Amino acid sequence: MRSLAKKSVFLVLAALSAHVAFCQKAFVKVDLTQLPEISSIEAVEVEKEVVINGEKILRKAKVTDAALAQYDAELERNNIAIRRGKSPQVNFFAYKAKKGDTVSKLAARFCVISDTFVVINSISSQDEEIEGLDIIVPTAKGLFIPDPDFQNGRESQLEILLQKNRFPLADADGAIYFEIRGRRYVFLPDEHFSPTERAFFLDPAMIVPVQNYWISSAFGNREDPFGSGRLQMHKGMDMAVPEGTEVVACKGGRVAASGEDSVYGKWILLEHSGGISSFYAHLSAVGANVRNGAQVRSGEPIAKSGSTGQVTGPHLHFEVRKDGNSIDPKKYIN
Repeated sequence: MRSLAKKSVFLVLAALSAHVAFCQKAFVKVDLTQLPEISSIEAVEVEKEVVINGEKILRKAKVTDAALAQYDAELERNNIAIRRGKSPQVNFFAYKAKKGDTVSKLAARFCVISDTFVVINSISSQDEEIEGLDIIVPTAKGLFIPDPDFQNGRESQLEILLQKNRFPLADADGAIYFEIRGRRYVFLPDEHFSPTERAFFLDPAMIVPVQNYWISSAFGNREDPFGSGRLQMHKGMDMAVPEGTEVVACKGGRVAASGEDSVYGKWILLEHSGGISSFYAHLSAVGANVRNGAQVRSGEPIAKSGSTGQVTGPHLHFEVRKDGNSIDPKKYIN
């Protein structure tokens, strides 16, 4: 992403967004490599030389990142436009989330509710880990609704709900569409999540990683399935499904590791917020999107079930861990 010096691109986006208000279903493709980049959301204390009564004196002052200052000015102009019943000029800035950043912290500093930027950044829950994400920050308050006719198979439950509730009303003459990261959104100025939509975003519960399963072995002590007769601790839940069944991330998070061994076969470990991690084993295939450090969303396909490793039949071995200790998945998944 480029620096604030690329003002010409910024002005092109502004001109486009000003123009699209008068068009029917206008489309604006957002080039992420051209966005002005906010390097820091923290004000930095510096010493400045000031002249008082003809005498030069060093004074401490707090300075805001130049791109952030420009963002603030754009946002304020759009707030005024919305209050006057006019269409905002929607532009975008870029920001790479730092250690300690959260959705709430960014919403507070960018002076918008989180509803405005979480959908276009594929953030599916309030407690999702965002460190390292390239965040797109719009300069107008509102909602970005995914176009159901322009899907890529990665829709979250929240997005599906937004499409059902909002898109029929949003898809009208004069609608402004933005194509971002290969997806298309229609923008609704000054809108925010309904109570039901917000509940989906705030709900910390996990989703079931496979569909149409039956539990072939529950969490807890069990007799060795390979005939030794010994009791042993089963640290997860075995979910019997046909080989090749789609496996999805039970919650948004980061790929901590993946690999293959003689016991678990092909496996994936995801890290979530709050010290929670999830483990998926005996897979027949791992998705191309599963790379160490990669972010995945809740419900995003990550693998296919199988019978690799030490098994008696095809199934998904699914574990949930808290601070590294295995706990019963039934306490977490819906």
